[in-house]
Amino acid sequence: MIQVDPSSDPFESVAEFIDLREQLEQRHASEPSSKRWAYRGQPRDFGSLTPSFQRQFSKQSSGTAQIIEAELIEAFRTHYATLKDCSVDMPQPEQIASGHDLRCLSVMQHYEIPT
Repeated sequence: MIQVDPSSDPFESVAEFIDLREQLEQRHASEPSSKRWAYRGQPRDFGSLTPSFQRQFSKQSSGTAQIIEAELIEAFRTHYATLKDCSVDMPQPEQIASGHDLRCLSVMQHYEIPT
C-alpha cells in the first residue's frame, strides 16, 4: 500500500508526481478494488475543462480528435526516441512508451505541444 504523508515535503518536480501516479496505477492493477484518483492542480472549480487540442475540433468531431491525438502521440514517441540532445533530466524513450501516457504528455508539454 502506498501512503503519502501530508506533512511530507511537496513534490519538487512533475516527474516525482508522475512516479507516484504510476505506483498507484500499478497498485490499482494488482488490487482492482482500490480507488483511482486524479489531480489537476486547479485552485478553483472551472466546470468542464476541455484540452486545448480538442478545442480545435467541433463537438461532433471529438472522435476524430481522439484518433488524431493518438496518432500524434505515437509520432512524438517515435521522434523523441531519435533525439540526440536530450538532457540527463529528461525521461528515456522507454519511460514515455505506451502505458506511460501521463509522462509522455508531460514531455510533450515541455516541447509546447498542445496536449
